[in-house]
Order: sequence, then structure tokens, then C-alpha cells
Amino acid sequence: MRKIIFIVLCSLPVLSFGQIHLGRSVKEIQKEFGEAGCKVLVDKDLTIVHIKDDCVVIHRHDKKHIAKEAFIFPKNDKSLNERIQQYNKEYTVISAHLWRCCLENGSITDIELIWDEDLKTYVFLFIPLTN
Repeated sequence: MRKIIFIVLCSLPVLSFGQIHLGRSVKEIQKEFGEAGCKVLVDKDLTIVHIKDDCVVIHRHDKKHIAKEAFIFPKNDKSLNERIQQYNKEYTVISAHLWRCCLENGSITDIELIWDEDLKTYVFLFIPLTN
């Protein structure tokens, strides 16, 4: 049953507004979030997106300007809880702090929720398992 659920989840387009865009170009990320009215900052290694009062999304990109790593920093408890509920509903739950999803490009990614002691905040880490 779990395999069936995972296959169904992989067949759904899981990249929606506010989600991670691993494997996408900086220009694609800028365009999508910019059109949605989000503040987008780009430097040589990072794309930083401020999504209103919800969260900050950081994509680390390679020399070809393709997003390879991603992090979401919820700005408040409401954003954190809504994201957890969304992940529980849309992705395969591995544990209380770990989800698995299939991205638009077919790659499999784990999403891990951790507490960052230095920043004193929760962070969702997106860990690509396949390319």
C-alpha cells in the first residue's frame, strides 16, 4: 500500500508556489516568484526569496545557475504548522520530521525539519536523493 501511495504522489505535480525548485534555473525561480509578487534576491551562489509573511526560501545553485540545494525558514509558528500539515498530506511521511517527495523532474528528495540552534529557528532542508 505504501508503494502505491508513493507512486501516486510522484505522479502529482508537487512543485507549487512557495515550494522548492531543485533542478530549476535561477531565471525560472526569479520569474515564478517575481510574478507572484515575492521579493527575490540573487547573488553568485544563492537565490533568496521572501514570501510575504510566510517564509524565506533559499536555493543554493551551481556554476550553471541550477538550484542544487534548498532551505525553507518559516517566519512564524503558523507558517511552520501549515507547512508540516501540507507535507503530511502531499508527501510520503518517513518520520515526524522527515518527508519524501518526487519532484517535477522525476528526482526524489527528502525534506527534513531541523532546529537550528545558532539561528534559533526551524529549517526545512531539502536533500536530493537522486538527480
